[in-house]
Amino acid sequence: MGDIYVPLHVHTHHSILDGFASGHENADRAKAIGAPAVAMTDHGSCSGHWEHTLACRRNAIKPIYGIETYLVDSVKESKGRRDKPSDFAHACMWALTDEGLSNLWAASSIATDPDHMYYKPRMDFELLEKYHEGCAISDGCLLSTVAKAIVDDDLDRARAHLGRLVSIFGQENVLVELHTWQFINPLTDEHIELNRQMTKANKGKLKLAKELGLRAIAVNDSHYSVKDDYAYHEISWAGNKGR
Repeated sequence: MGDIYVPLHVHTHHSILDGFASGHENADRAKAIGAPAVAMTDHGSCSGHWEHTLACRRNAIKPIYGIETYLVDSVKESKGRRDKPSDFAHACMWALTDEGLSNLWAASSIATDPDHMYYKPRMDFELLEKYHEGCAISDGCLLSTVAKAIVDDDLDRARAHLGRLVSIFGQENVLVELHTWQFINPLTDEHIELNRQMTKANKGKLKLAKELGLRAIAVNDSHYSVKDDYAYHEISWAGNKGR
């Protein structure tokens, strides 16, 4: 058997003004490339999970239920500081068991209550400690605590954050995300800088993963299902940024 690719960091239109594809389009694409399973990890929401179930069932592939959560150390302290959304870290969580799925739904629902919602639905370490059973978590994308720390040459901070996740989820359930969607032909200074930061983050993450005995996963952080939808996603993203 050859190498098997399973998309683990995948957005849909349930990531408002960010993901462009539907759950059905992602499942169709996963089936077309021979993936036996596909995840759904929308921003701050599990609202697409039923659509994900139907789409994967229709394609006879396994649905993986997840979320890309907005993570802060403490929701109370974050609100007291009047943090902005740009201060919230990103992290992906996936359900591994039925209990994990129940915990994922519970945590994502609580993240929207008045005590946790502040610009975005937020989770913190107190919430993770209560609802971590049956779930796995990643360090996240370039907007994660770990990646930001690595880019800022603060490996101690990145190491401490991973250690905190390990203390809650266990070593076997903490994953390090390597993002592989750098621009092959960067056209702007923004593209060049993003490539530089992503490469630096990936190298630092691999170093920490080896040091801490964590597994690394290569992800595409998919926001649309086929190449031809790139322009449509750019329009959606421009609306998100108010351009």
